[in-house]
Amino acid sequence: MRLQLLALFAAFVLAGCSGSAHPQEGDPFVRAFATLRPSVVLFTMKIPSDDPKKKGGWDDAYGTGLVIASGGWGSQILTVEHVIHDARDLKVTIRDRKTVPVKTIARDEADDLALVETREPDLP
Repeated sequence: MRLQLLALFAAFVLAGCSGSAHPQEGDPFVRAFATLRPSVVLFTMKIPSDDPKKKGGWDDAYGTGLVIASGGWGSQILTVEHVIHDARDLKVTIRDRKTVPVKTIARDEADDLALVETREPDLP
């Protein structure tokens, strides 16, 4: 239920974006991107390898997420569950290319949503 509310919140934010100085000009997707870009993070992790030659080995993997809550306590990031499924060494790259560890606090495979948290405070 909590993840469904977070997804709804993210959809609301996307629908209401108008980060341009002239909100009625240009492509709405470009405006949404410009508004949300500071809140987008890059996930890096290790996942089980699909390569038969690496049986039991791990591959590098990447994904994205969106900061949905942040304060002095840290930050919460929404992503799709399949991005972090079976991942280890999960980290996010934020702001000025700073990489910080995160932990998964909620996941829902059926809705393909996950919520992770970092101690990094006051993210955009």
